[in-house]
Amino acid sequence: MLDVERLNKLVEKGIIEKVKVEIEGEEGKRVFARIGRQRKTRGFIAFRDQEGRLFAQAEDCIIQVLDEETGLCVYNTKGGYFHHLRLELGAKVGIFPKEFIQKLASLTLKEGEIMGFIGDAPVYFGGCITI
Repeated sequence: MLDVERLNKLVEKGIIEKVKVEIEGEEGKRVFARIGRQRKTRGFIAFRDQEGRLFAQAEDCIIQVLDEETGLCVYNTKGGYFHHLRLELGAKVGIFPKEFIQKLASLTLKEGEIMGFIGDAPVYFGGCITI
């Protein structure tokens, strides 16, 4: 767990921002929310990698939760793939509301679960292995 007092000082100095998240609801295993100044609601799926790290992904947005207790995350609202979590590709570090992190954690997909359907055909979550 990160030192909360030290994290708050970084927020005060403007090094790390508190990210505004508007949760619009949930449907199945998706959390619908707007992050920061997004106008359109995104449907996020949440999953964990082989080391238990929490990720959330939408069509053009990705989040990696660094610390679930404090809500510290790396995120990018301009790209939805893992390489978009690199700071040189526009990723930012911010503190997300605990409510949003808890909602993601409670709706995580497990390997082999149905994510949705294409026509009548089910789409299964294949898991996540990061290198």
